[in-house]
Amino acid sequence: MRILPLLIGAAAFLAPMAVPALCAAAEPSPTVATFRLKVGEASIVALSDGVFPLPADQLLIADRPGVVEPLLQKAGLPAAPETTVNAFLIEVGGRRILVDTGSGALLGPSLGGLAASLKAAGYAPDQIDEILITHLHPDHVGGLTADGGAVFPNATVRVAKADADYWLDKAHQASADASVKGAFDGAAASLAPISQREGSSLSSPAKPCPPA
Repeated sequence: MRILPLLIGAAAFLAPMAVPALCAAAEPSPTVATFRLKVGEASIVALSDGVFPLPADQLLIADRPGVVEPLLQKAGLPAAPETTVNAFLIEVGGRRILVDTGSGALLGPSLGGLAASLKAAGYAPDQIDEILITHLHPDHVGGLTADGGAVFPNATVRVAKADADYWLDKAHQASADASVKGAFDGAAASLAPISQREGSSLSSPAKPCPPA
């Protein structure tokens, strides 16, 4: 398995970096679910990694105090609404491309169900040809590894160099807020079995996705 440049733009919501305690209070096991659709010649399968309570009242930035909570209430949502983490499998041209890998063991017992959802959709990890990591937040990269080993043995893993340079840099980790320091460790642990075995070649002009 190799780590190569990610040359496509990435767009995904900013995941919380410190939610293990919140996840522990959610459902004790991940939700296994899939959804399939066709887009032109491509078959796309949405794969659930599970759900967790997203602390929206902490993540959303108000232009003035007291704005976020009333808006959540008006929408009928709690301060930490249940939120789904998903990955996507694209099958096109005889190749199977996985976009993100879920949380693995990084964010608590209600997440980490990607492998089960992949199996439910009829695929095995060794059938994945390529993995595109949109960014190195834990709910996107954690599923790359399990028990210290690579989950997808035959896949080329693509990660933007700018993102890797940021999240794998101990100096950036040292200067980061305490609430997100664990995300740096998660990124390093998720990529370590791959980069140590095959080496890495990360190059891309893309900007890193900052902490939430």
